[in-house]
Order: sequence, then C-alpha cells, then structure tokens
Amino acid sequence: MDTARRPRARLAAPPQPVTEPAPEQPTAGRDDELAAALAGLHRLPAVVRVSAPAGLGKTLLVDRIAERLRADGLRVLATRVPPLARPFPFGVFTELLSGTGPHLPEQLDPVIGALAELIPEAARYLPPAPAATSDPELARHRVFRAVRAALAALGPTVLVVDGLQWADPDSLELLRALTLDPVPTLGLLLAERPSGARAAAVPHRPPGVAGAELRLGPLDEAQVRRLCAGHPTATAAELHRWTGGAPYLLVQVLDRLDGQGLDQALRHTAAALVHPVETGSDAADALVRACAVVGRPADQDLLAAVAGLDGRTARTALLEALETGRLTEHPDCRYDLPAPLLREAVHRAVPGPERRRAHLAAAAALRTADPVPAAELAHHLRAAGDLTGWRDQAGAAADQAVAAGDSATATELLHQLLAEPSLPAGHRSRAALALARICGNTLDHQQVLAVLRRIVTTADLEPATRGEVRLTLGLLLLNQEGDSEAGFRELERCVTELRERPDLAARAMGALAAPILAVHATQQARWLDRAERAARLSGDPVARTGVLASRVTWLACVGDPTAWELLAELPRTTPHQAELRQTARALCNAASGAVGWGLNEQARRYLDEGLDLAEATGMDFMQGVGRAMTLVLDWHTARLDGLETRARALLSEISEMPALRTDASLVLAHLHALHGEFDEAADALAPLLSGGHGPDPMPFFDAHALATRLALADGGAEQAWRALLPVLELYRTKAVWAWGCELVPEAVLAALAAGAGDEARRLAEEFTRQCADHPAPAVAAGVELALGHLAVDRDPAAAADHYQRAAAIHGRIGRRYARARATELAALARLAAGQRPATPGLVEAAEEYERLGAVADSSRCAMVLREQGIGDPRAHARRGYGEELTPRELEVARLLASGRTNREIAQVLFLSPRTVEQHVAKVLRKLRVPSRREVRSALGPRP
Repeated sequence: MDTARRPRARLAAPPQPVTEPAPEQPTAGRDDELAAALAGLHRLPAVVRVSAPAGLGKTLLVDRIAERLRADGLRVLATRVPPLARPFPFGVFTELLSGTGPHLPEQLDPVIGALAELIPEAARYLPPAPAATSDPELARHRVFRAVRAALAALGPTVLVVDGLQWADPDSLELLRALTLDPVPTLGLLLAERPSGARAAAVPHRPPGVAGAELRLGPLDEAQVRRLCAGHPTATAAELHRWTGGAPYLLVQVLDRLDGQGLDQALRHTAAALVHPVETGSDAADALVRACAVVGRPADQDLLAAVAGLDGRTARTALLEALETGRLTEHPDCRYDLPAPLLREAVHRAVPGPERRRAHLAAAAALRTADPVPAAELAHHLRAAGDLTGWRDQAGAAADQAVAAGDSATATELLHQLLAEPSLPAGHRSRAALALARICGNTLDHQQVLAVLRRIVTTADLEPATRGEVRLTLGLLLLNQEGDSEAGFRELERCVTELRERPDLAARAMGALAAPILAVHATQQARWLDRAERAARLSGDPVARTGVLASRVTWLACVGDPTAWELLAELPRTTPHQAELRQTARALCNAASGAVGWGLNEQARRYLDEGLDLAEATGMDFMQGVGRAMTLVLDWHTARLDGLETRARALLSEISEMPALRTDASLVLAHLHALHGEFDEAADALAPLLSGGHGPDPMPFFDAHALATRLALADGGAEQAWRALLPVLELYRTKAVWAWGCELVPEAVLAALAAGAGDEARRLAEEFTRQCADHPAPAVAAGVELALGHLAVDRDPAAAADHYQRAAAIHGRIGRRYARARATELAALARLAAGQRPATPGLVEAAEEYERLGAVADSSRCAMVLREQGIGDPRAHARRGYGEELTPRELEVARLLASGRTNREIAQVLFLSPRTVEQHVAKVLRKLRVPSRREVRSALGPRP
C-alpha cells in the first residue's frame, strides 16, 4: 500500500493520554461496577455500556474508569457530549481525535487523509486529503473508513463517550459500525441516560465481544453506610432518605458534613444546587417545579393543576421528564423528584411569586378531594401566606390526627399554631388544651415542657383551661423529667384551678399519691383518698379508672398483694382509649413492683400486656417504662445475652429523660460490677444516688445497696457507712420497710465492717420485725441475709442457715446471681464454723459465677478453694486451647480492654501481679497486638 511521508514530532516517551487525568474521584459505592468495567476493557476489543438516569453517579464512575485505564498504561480518548439542539455531524469523533495527530505513526493508510477537513488541527500529521466529492454518501463513507483506520493505527486505545444520548446521528452510526465490526485494539466506554426514543440508534455490545452492560440504580442503604464510614448509622439512614441513594448528592453532602451537623449540611447542599435538575421544555420544567411544590409523590392531575397545564400538555411533559430521569414514577401512577434533597433544592429555586401561585393552586386542587387532607392543605396555605386559612385548616388537621391516633402529626401542628403570635385567644386556648391532652404520652417532652410553661403564664386563659394545661405540665415534670419537686408543685396548684373539673382534679390527686421519696406515705394515702372522692363526684369512667390505676401503682410499689387483685378490675375491652391508657399504666407500674418483689412470672405477664396496650394506644412514654422494666427483669433473671447493648440503646433514645434513665443505668451498673469493671459501675451509679429522679423509690435504695457493696469490696467500710447514714434516715422516714430488701443487708455489712455493731443489730432487728409478715420472696430473702450478716461473727453456723435459706428463696424466683452470692456466703460461714463439707457450696457458687461472667466473684471463690487445698473448680473443663484465649486469659483481656492496670486486674481476679504479667503477655501474643492499647479493638464487643 502506498503511503505518504510528512514531517512529524517524534515522542521520546511512550504515548501519553490526549487529555490530562482529572483528580481522582471516589467511586461513590460503585466498586463492583468499576471492577466489571475494568475487567472488560482490559480484553480488547471490548464494549462497556453504562446506563443511568441523571444523578446516579454515571459520570463519576466513567471518570474513575478512565483514570484507572490511564494508570494501567492504556491510551484513553474521552469526550463529554454537550446537549446541543443541532449537534454537528461526527461531533463526537471530532472531539475524540482532535489531539491525536502527534501520536499517529509515520506510515498511515492514505484513506486517513479524509479526516483533514474533520480535524484540521491534525492535518499536518495526515496523508493528503482525497479529491473533493459532491456525493454526500461517498464523503460519509470516506469518514467511516478514515476513522476506523486512524483508530487501528493508534494501537491499544479506549474511547470514552459520556452523554451518548446527545450524540449526533452520524457519530451514533459510526459507533454502531465500530461495535458490529470492532477494531481489534479498540475499546469503547459508552455512557448514556436511558432514552426510549433513541434506543434503536444506540450502539450495543454484540455477542462474543468482551465488556459489560452496566445499568446503575440508586445506592441502597447498606452501600450508603459503607460510604459514610466513620459516621453514625442513623446519619447514613438519613442521608439515604434525603438523597435517594444518588451518589452525586451523597458526595456533596459528605463534603459538607465534616465540621457541621447533618441538618446544616443538607441545607447548604440544597442551597448550593443552583440548577438542581437539567432544564427541558417549558412544560416539563413547570411539571418538575410542581412536584417540588406539592412536596410528595402526586398523580398527573394534581401536578397539571399546580403547573397550570392542560391534560395533553401535562402528559407529554411528564413523559419527557420521566425519560430524562428528572422525575421518577412511584406506585399507583404517582410521580416525584428522585430525592427529597432535590425536591427541596428545586423548591428553593422557584421564584417567590411563582411559588405562591403554585401553592395556592395546590390548595385549590386539594379542596376538591374527598376527604380533604387538612394537614396538607394547611401546609400549602401557610406557604402561600394565607395565615387565616392556614389557622383554620391546621386546627382541623390536628383534630383529624388526634382522632386517627397520630399524635406526632397533631403535636407538630399544634406547636406551629401556638408559635404564631397573631393566634386569637380562643384558638390559643383550644390549641393549648389539645396539645396538653396528647403530649403526656410522648417521649420527646423537652419542647412540650417549654411550650406548656409559656401557656400557663398566658393571661387570657380560663382557670379550668389553665388547670388542665398545668396538669399535663406537672405530669411531664414528675414522670418524664424526673423533677418530682417541681412536678408536685404544679400538680398542687392545678388541683385548685380544677375545682369545676373533678374528673381532672382526680387525676392530679392520683399523681400526687405517687410513691416518691420526698413525700411521706401517709400524705400520699390522703391524696389517694381525695382522688377517689373526686372521681366518684365526677361520674367520669376515665377518672375512676385513672384513680384505680394510681391505687394499683401504690399498692404494687409497697408490695401489697391487693394490687394484683385490683388489676383484674381494670378495663381491657373498652372502646375509650383514655381508659385503656390508664390500664396500660397500671400494668407497667404493677410489673415494676412485681420485679422488685421477685414475682418474675407475674411481672413478665403484666409487662407483655401493658406494652401491648401502650403500643395500641400510642403511649410512647409508657412503652419506654416497659422497656426499661424489661431490662431490670432480665437482669434479675440472668437473661444477660445482649442486655448491655439493649440498655445502652435505650439510654441513647431517652438521653433527655432522667426518670426513664434510672432503671437502664442501674442495670448497666450491675453488669459492670458483674464483669469486674468497678470504676464503670461507680460512674453509672453516680447520678442515681441523689434520689432526685423518678417517682419510684426502689431504684434509689437499690443503687445505694450496690454502691455500698462496691465500696466494701474496695476496703472503704467507714466511708460506705457514713454515706449510708442519710439514706437510712430517709428510709426510716418513708416507713415502707420492704423497700430495704436490697439496701438493709448491705447496710448491716457496712455497719459491722465500720465497727458500728449496735447500729447493725438495731437495723437488722427493726427490718426483720417490720417485714415479718410481708409476702414478697425478695423481702424474705433480704431478711435472711440481714440476719445472716448479723450472726456470722458470733454464730457462723446459724449464719450459714440464714444464708442457705436466702439462697433457696433466690433460686425459687430465678435470681441466679443473688443465689450464687448467698450460696458462697453460706459456704464461707460453714468453713468459719468448722462444718464439713463446706467446699461444695463454694464450688457451686464459683461455677455459677463463671457461667454468668462474674469475673471477680469467680476468682474470689477460686482463691478460697486454693487456700483450702482444693484446685480451681473450673479445672475439670480445661483443654488444650492452642492459640485461642483460655477462660482466664479472656478475663484478663476483657479487663485490659476496659483500661485496667496490672495491679487492678490482680485485685479483681485475686491473683498475684506476677501471674497477671504472664497472662497479659500471652493475651498480647495470641491476639497479635503490639500493646495493651490495641486489645479492645482486637477483642471486639462483649457477646
């Protein structure tokens, strides 16, 4: 074949890419697609097609593929096709080949000269152009042959075309020819948005040619979580919801997320999207704006009405918007923007006057619906500036939400109404009452408290209205906030304001009968009697049920079995939700008492029924109470799997609610103590020792019992006894002696250890006398323990009998840890009395401690057994562990992970410092970590 010689630049280095590589972009969750594309394009000839609607990361992926190909030494020629109304013939190849002249070999097929007119900047590197022809088909044929020959001459090359949907027909036809009859050294990476109208013209990968067909969809929540590594799971879930899994939106929000909160990052991203979606025809643009104004998936008729389009125009515009990916279709022929963040951005971009017109059009269309969606109508009226219409519709919408049991929507609407300064007094009173009636059952009470405090100081409220609002304020302060002093103050004031409403006054009086620490039991009983009289006077069944629920609560709290009988009188099948809520309250509170008294089966039945009722009636707060009490019950009955995780999860959900935090924090403190993490246990107990939170006194006394046990284990007997003196004074003042079933035994021990033997004897005998006829098994066990502690020095054999009876009681009620402690104490007392055999009890306790994960307790028993000349009770189960951690090494590793020093580990495990050093060395070697700082991550979370 004849060739032409012409001057050219010689390259000293290997051929370089025509375009400069862009900075490396994240693949935004598309690692699998990236790998598939690279695998195909490394086997030339190849065709890889990437298809995705706008915003799903197609361009990010294509750029990343091109970068990787260049890094692997392949020549990459890339172009992004602009959306021109009249694209130029062969425009794609003009852009791709314009810079290739210097990289062509000297000897070229003469047919390549036909490109001189197409890419004049490369003309000096090309053979002479053929003679001009007036036949357009001949000229087109020459270009086809010339492009094919030029690409073959370049050697291994990948053409990257992004925006194929905008390509001119000649370029599309030529690309089709290159796919059907591929150049052996050529790869094609073709990216497009789906287009039904041009589907036939788009090049396809023929059979037998390497490559891939990649159709990108939104990222799922798991992929978004991987992108959000280092951020909370909740943040990833919110990001997925707001962005719809669109990578280009995710990348922009994540770029702004460092250094600011998620809400702020979302707002800034929405504001920065000056052109959130590409424009199209005027009608399609109007339809997209209408979607943003409506604010939810909507049907064609509503969108057409808001956009001001007739039916035929709206249909054509909708097809265009769907085809270009600017709108997406939802079930039932409803349409929306692809992501809430885009909806927000488009709404911001609509000019104010047009936005007002569209909201009014939406409101007009919604008024014709049956039934009228009042909340949505109120939203559009407010957005359009029609405050009078908004006020009326918002009130109606709140009523609808309350009737439907949707307290969250009702609360939001009522908050909006009460925040409006121009709201008339009558409307304000009605909104205040409506809010007060629904917000007592919510977990999110902080905002409600602020609103209710403002309302009760408003001058233009009737006394009964103010009293009802103050009643809700007092209940929130008492129950959710845990501020019993402020709660009682508000409740006492509202009793006076509710003279004309005995039904509500009865509810306030019933709340004033709550068994809190600050009020004497006789005063609480008087309030309960007054509440019953007010309820009878009112004739209101809800009031009567509420007072009965309060009496059940009080009786269950003091351990009176009458509580369980009265529970049967509470309604379960009434159609009135207010009565069912009182029943749910009584059941959950009765469960709390039953747990404390060791009536575990009863407690679980009451909890199950109470939680079901609380959920059915929308009592968020009572569901929190039930969940917290479930944690306590699971602790007492040794259902320890996942207990710490569940306790921490509940604490994170109720971080602003001290009254509910008490039980979960106490469970965490017990778990830390169980695992030998004494500092963490003390930290968890610290906020519980003041007695300022919650209406239930038992957790307060139980927390002091555990704090005393920890202090005695640390050798702080005198300090522990001094700390107990004001607690015991309060305990005696309350005169509900059964509440001391956990506290009194530990207090007796502390008094004896501090040399206050007379005080120990007086307390134990007083507790025994006052609780002699109490039916609760936990109280009977407490009496036996207190008497055992009192007798252990002067008559250890009698003490052993007391301890053994306590162990038997705890065994019957399923309190495994308490049973193991009593069994250990009985064995130690028998040893002190010289009785045999005593060691089986120690072995039994040690093995139970081992099963429960009670590291320090198990080690303490093992130490005593060694002193008695008996080996570790766990030795029979030993085996060869190889590179696995032995049980003892695992105990050491757990303590290392919690930050313990060798000396502290030795104290917890009753080992010598030298033995601990050896265990630590083995742990580091087996976990393959260089220092103790890495043990926590290597070990993973506690099962």
